[in-house]
Parts: sequence; C-alpha cells; structure tokens
Amino acid sequence: MNNIIKAFIDAFKQIFLTKFVFGSLGSVVAAFYLPQKIFNCTEKQSWTIALIVLGVWYLLVFLYKLWENYKVWFTNHFFDSIWGDGIILIKMVTDEKEKVKLGQQKAHDAIKKTCNELKKFFEKKTKKECSVSVKVPKEPGVKLEDMVVVNICRDDTSEKIRNTSVYNAQVHQLFGNTAYSAIVTRMYNKKTRAYYMNNHVDKDSNYETTSSDAYVKGLPYKSEFVFPLTDLPVEITKGPSEISGFLCVDCKEENGFSDDRYSVHLMKCIASNLNKIINTINEDGKSENNVERS
Repeated sequence: MNNIIKAFIDAFKQIFLTKFVFGSLGSVVAAFYLPQKIFNCTEKQSWTIALIVLGVWYLLVFLYKLWENYKVWFTNHFFDSIWGDGIILIKMVTDEKEKVKLGQQKAHDAIKKTCNELKKFFEKKTKKECSVSVKVPKEPGVKLEDMVVVNICRDDTSEKIRNTSVYNAQVHQLFGNTAYSAIVTRMYNKKTRAYYMNNHVDKDSNYETTSSDAYVKGLPYKSEFVFPLTDLPVEITKGPSEISGFLCVDCKEENGFSDDRYSVHLMKCIASNLNKIINTINEDGKSENNVERS
C-alpha cells in the first residue's frame, strides 16, 4: 500500500509541478484550448480531449513510478537481502557462542538454534526444502580410520523425521561417507576447498553414505553441502586432527547449493563458531553445557 501511495504522489509531482505545462495559470489554460486549435473542435470537446490526455499521461507516469517503487522493494526483499540475512545469521551464531562461553546458554540450545536458523536461510536462498545437522566423533581423539561420527543436533523439522531408531542404529564411520573422507583428504592438500558439495547425490555412482540403509524409500536428499567444524582460517590448520565434527546441510532437490564465495565463507564462519561451542564443552565438562553423543 505504501508503494502505491508513493507512486501516486510521485506521479502527481512529476506532472502537476512541471513548469512545461503547469508553470503558470496561462500555460494551464492554453493546454486545455490547444486541441481546439489543432482539431478545430468546440470548446467543450477541447476540454474533454485535454482531460483525457492528462488522465492517460498521469496513468502512464503512475504505472512507471509504481514499477520503480516495487522494483526497489523486490530487490531489497528477495535479492540483495539474502546476504544481509547471512550477516545477521553470523552475528547470531557468534552471540550464541559467547553466551555458551559465559555460561549464559546451554550448548545444545545454541547448536539447535543455529541449525534452525541455517535451515531458514538456505530455504529462503534456494526456495527448496533443506535440512541441517551437526555431527561429531563418538569418541573424541580416536584415529581417523577408526572414527565413528554421531548426530548431536538437527533442525526441529528434520529431527522429527530422521531421528529414527533405524538411523541411530547405523554405525557412521568417517571413511564410509564420501563427504567426510573428501574433506579429510582436502585438509591435507586443498585446504581452501576443505568442504564438500554434491548437487547430484542420487546420480553419483561414487557417492557413499552409511545412512543409506536407514531410509527404505532412498535418501531424503539429492544435494549436500558439508563443512568441517574447525577454527578459521582453514588454510593454516595443521590437518584433519583439528576437526571436531561436521556441519551438514542437505536439500531435497538437485542443484540445491552453490560454492560461490559468499556461501562458502558464510558456512566457514558458522562452522568455526560451532567448533568453539563444542570445544567449550570438551574443555569445561560442565553438566549444564553437556551435549549428548548418541
């Protein structure tokens, strides 16, 4: 409604405050008698024609101004704002990390909030259904070849659907999952690309996951975006031993993700903050901040 009112006012100003036609009383009168001189019509017809032309002129200017206003509105709300949302998301996760550190927030609640907000972000960005989860080693400090990862948190929607007894009974070894093993490999020699993206999981014959047997109807996702939980910058880390888990986002449809520089840096920042939250748990061992590995 505000855009319509603004367009109405803008059109009025452009037409009725212009000096070309409405600069003086004489020019206004002349404009209404102009059709009489051109078409040799009566005074009444001249005024009718002038009013019709003025009305059409106003309508065209109004529609143009309305388009300009809504173009700005759509740009701000559906295009430019997504990365503004990303900045807000990073700020939120950073605040949650500080609250956990100060003992003002339970770690699990901070991680849960992050999963829920990250799900909202990617669903707005992709216009597709997404899911978020955080996975950590079942036994911290174990060798990579023996590492088993477990879910410590999912977004609320995914938790109701995917946290089944069948899924929880699966043994999720690190090297039994393409995403995790690829990240570990890249931590050694391609540290700037130490993450995993696959937009065609169902068509990739080399893709492996220990979750396959947990879903009778097949995997509930077709795209996957996974980052290691490690401190920034990843480029100077010593290697996979510094990984405290994985941040996983998946999409129900193909082509859900893009490894553009904004998405990658967003995920790295969030993963780094989650890593600090988990490290806080491991260091202080406080019961109120405990996150169950199940």
